[in-house]
Amino acid sequence: MNKEVENEQNTFCLIHSTQEITFICTSCKFSPACNKCVVLKGIHFGHDIIEIDDESVLPILKEMNEKTIPKIDELIKNNQDLLKGNLTKYEEIKEKHKSNLQIISGQIMKLHTILQTVENNLNQQLITNLDENTDINDVFNTKVKEELKVLSKVISLKNDYNFIDESQNLNDKHIQIIKDSYQSKKILTCHFSDLPDYSSSKVTISESSFNSIKDLFNLIISIDKYHGQLPPTNEHSPLKQLSRYRWGKFIFTVYNDGDSIPDDTESLAIGEGQRLPKTMPKSTKRLLLPNGFNQSLISLPKTVRSLYLFNIGLQLTEASIPETVDTLFFCDGFSQKITKGIIPKSVKEVFFYNIVQPLEKDSIPNTVSFVGRSPSFKHPLDVKSINQINDRGLYIIQNE
Repeated sequence: MNKEVENEQNTFCLIHSTQEITFICTSCKFSPACNKCVVLKGIHFGHDIIEIDDESVLPILKEMNEKTIPKIDELIKNNQDLLKGNLTKYEEIKEKHKSNLQIISGQIMKLHTILQTVENNLNQQLITNLDENTDINDVFNTKVKEELKVLSKVISLKNDYNFIDESQNLNDKHIQIIKDSYQSKKILTCHFSDLPDYSSSKVTISESSFNSIKDLFNLIISIDKYHGQLPPTNEHSPLKQLSRYRWGKFIFTVYNDGDSIPDDTESLAIGEGQRLPKTMPKSTKRLLLPNGFNQSLISLPKTVRSLYLFNIGLQLTEASIPETVDTLFFCDGFSQKITKGIIPKSVKEVFFYNIVQPLEKDSIPNTVSFVGRSPSFKHPLDVKSINQINDRGLYIIQNE
């Protein structure tokens, strides 16, 4: 017998490790028991107990040989197969981990390259501006120094001019006077009176854009966690018939995560609880965002010109809505305060439905050309805002 196995064999109770096993509890599937097990409440007290002898051991031994041992052999083989399979699977996971790290590293290198290019371009703009100013400085200094040279010479000879009179015959001094007079008048007529018009550079940092850039980077590279088999790499799900949603005269295609969007889609609605698609057809002009939507809009393509906002979870702040959007619909249930700056100056038309909160003062920029409101819109419109836009077409729209 294996010595390690032999050392593990003992006759002590499984519960009371210092007590010898002397009984079998038939009430507990022939569980071994010691004296304490039998007399202490809560273990085998009051159960059917028999003493261990040849007669009581024989059926247990028979069951072990005929039923238990074969099942144990099968379970051992199964566990060994599981360990082998798990090792293979874990090695695959580690290889995938290495591959993912390489992918991320490669993409981050691309981002570094882009950032380096941006830095180089910005630096080159500054260098070009400095070069232009250097040329202006050189021309200015050269011209002023030339004028000073001529004027200084004239001043140095002014005593000679006093000794020349009309009785003197024409000589070189007269010629010099003519020359000096011409140059002096020319300089006095056209000379520098002000400093050069240098072009200055100002570096503007938009602190509010950093979080947007961070969100955009998260869209470029993301990690999706799967249980079970990983989906095939770089393969799309089969095209399926997507559901539709009508809003007014437009029929929106409803997008759910993983859907393939037809290339000719002009009106797109995001399904509740879903995220923006990583790529959106260039044909998309209108985007509807449902209740609870909570994702940055910084990545919206420039083709999206109209936004339909229901009770979204994304807390709107200044610059949340891209400047490429020119039409906004605040739809039924929209519950956020619409404060100044929420509606970007790029918006020309804005429509209000049954929104929860009244508009804040100056929340509608004076660049808006049209304001629409449905009969369900019950809040007052700021008088100043109405005066700003009334002559350009304030009107009532019907529920669609």
